[in-house]
Amino acid sequence: MDFSSSQQQPFYANGTFLGMKEPVWMILGSITLIVLFMGLGFLVQYGTPRTAKEDSEFCGMSTLGACESDADCVIGGCSGQICSSKNEGEISTTCEYRDCYDAEKYGFDCVCVNHTCTWAEEECGGMAWHTAKKIAQKSECAERGSLKSEHQCNPVTKTWWIELDLQQDGCSPACVVDAETGEASINWRCTGLKYHE
Repeated sequence: MDFSSSQQQPFYANGTFLGMKEPVWMILGSITLIVLFMGLGFLVQYGTPRTAKEDSEFCGMSTLGACESDADCVIGGCSGQICSSKNEGEISTTCEYRDCYDAEKYGFDCVCVNHTCTWAEEECGGMAWHTAKKIAQKSECAERGSLKSEHQCNPVTKTWWIELDLQQDGCSPACVVDAETGEASINWRCTGLKYHE
């Protein structure tokens, strides 16, 4: 095929392609920018996994929507995996369930941090929930019973209280993790007196 005629040449000396007025590098550059902005828009809309610690297994998503207080932040998504601002409206997601979406189990709250709604890990006396859980798992608590997902912080004593599945008449045992000492022990929380015949 003869490309001697400039009408037939696919590339011209000035960098244009097939008779287009704009150089090829400008066209390709524009396409690349469009793709990048679309990707950025997706991240802004759906957020990124928020894990306060690298070894946390929680995988909820944050939109980082604007907020003034915790009251402005809401939990949404089909599986409760999205933390967003109430001003953003309802967030639609697919409906697959993953265990790592369970914010209560992994100790995360949807709260306002630096004026953005995000998942933040619960802390008690300076100790993160997942740290307290690991301490409890290596203590007598786990040796004598099974740790439940229900837990709470006592800010006065700076202790984590984790419900314990351990049968004992008249008692409701809990695993207590001291945030200052890093030690765990069983608090039997027994009521009443036992009489032996």
